[in-house]
Amino acid sequence: MDWPRAIYDGLIMTAAAKSGVDVIYTWDIDDFKQVSPPDAAKRIRTP
Repeated sequence: MDWPRAIYDGLIMTAAAKSGVDVIYTWDIDDFKQVSPPDAAKRIRTP
């Protein structure tokens, strides 16, 4: 994963975790799990 994409994915995960969403949908599950807080990683799914 390149740095700009990792920063962008991290910002998305932080916003999703703070907003209290039940599920986070993405095609890049592995990348999002790398930058997500531990409690949010279990909510990541593909559409």
